[in-house]
Amino acid sequence: MASGVVPKARAALRVGTASLFGLGLPQLLAAQENQPVASKDVNCIVLWMGGGPSNMTAPMFMGSAGATKSGSHTLPVVSQLLFTGVFEKFTDIKLLLVESNIGWIPTLLEQIDDMFYRYRFFTNGEGMRVTPSRIFHRNFWATFMIDTVGMDLRHRLNVDQIMWSSDYPHTGCDWPNSRITIERNFRGLPANEVKKMLHDNCKRLYKLDHVPDTISYL
Repeated sequence: MASGVVPKARAALRVGTASLFGLGLPQLLAAQENQPVASKDVNCIVLWMGGGPSNMTAPMFMGSAGATKSGSHTLPVVSQLLFTGVFEKFTDIKLLLVESNIGWIPTLLEQIDDMFYRYRFFTNGEGMRVTPSRIFHRNFWATFMIDTVGMDLRHRLNVDQIMWSSDYPHTGCDWPNSRITIERNFRGLPANEVKKMLHDNCKRLYKLDHVPDTISYL
């Protein structure tokens, strides 16, 4: 077994197990902040996926699922994480938001920056030296599926750290018509930005240097 695989698996298991007892990701990262650091060269990617409603037999499922896809589960988690101090101590941590889309992110960043400027001096937050939005743009990555609103607001985000997702093989996936979905979602956008969101950003995040940038069809 490759070196480092077992510790990583154990860390993932700790996160999953702790969540069963009501301990969320913000609390876990805050607790981990006080642990000794073995090496600053470690490439750490933390994945957050909030999930969705399980009861698919009632019309209310559609409303709950739509809310989840609009960030309802992810928004409060991000709001807490940005103020844990973890990302100021470990500036290279990458946190990937999955299956919550991105259209909600710009308004959240605007509002929490406003709260930061107004309230940090009497909420024991004066030690924060970086605005929440700057932390987000540096440390957070996000995926989206159907999100034309997110495309309109993409420059209020970090275009280098957002990625399209197919959600294969779940019901949110349009396969085998993924190409049609891509054409609709990215209609009118510059080709270089589309390439980033479909290929370049993912390749850089996961260090997939062996993946070619172009494919020659037979």
